[in-house]
Amino acid sequence: LGEPQRRFVPVHVVGTNGKSSVTAMTIALLREHGRTAGGYVSPHSERWSERVRIDGEEIDRERFAQAVERVARAAARVERRLDPEDRITQFEAATAAAFVALAEAGVEFGVIEAGLGGRLDATNVIPSRVTALTSIGLDHTQWLGGTEVEIAGEKLAVLREGTTLVLGEVSAAVAALAAQVARERR
Repeated sequence: LGEPQRRFVPVHVVGTNGKSSVTAMTIALLREHGRTAGGYVSPHSERWSERVRIDGEEIDRERFAQAVERVARAAARVERRLDPEDRITQFEAATAAAFVALAEAGVEFGVIEAGLGGRLDATNVIPSRVTALTSIGLDHTQWLGGTEVEIAGEKLAVLREGTTLVLGEVSAAVAALAAQVARERR
């Protein structure tokens, strides 16, 4: 696909609750400052295209369909090289389609909401410049860990070297972990 996630400035939004709201507000703030911005949120309520926002609005269904078709063709080529039990997941394909759609729309900024966690999430391929950690609660403990600090560690794993971390309301223990990770990644 040519790494479409590198054709816009990515902002990564991770956390337990509030991710879609932070994504929408960030897009709105960027637009108010004269920048073009799009986003990727989940889940959708009726249509997959609801997940991709261009300047605050749902992407045109035809443009989304074109991105999905492009990803489907690429996925078929990739899967031929994988072990028979390995497949590209629905979320991975939807995420790739969102990146293609945002890049094709020519947005300057892409505000990307993580799906589950962070470290192993399909959105973790973005070279984010800013990461927002909205909140931490006990969610998906079977995959992310049994404590808020363990879960925060999974979500903070998306933080890139030399980027900015923005924290929502988090516990003192999570704030301390966030400060430590931010120091380690400068």
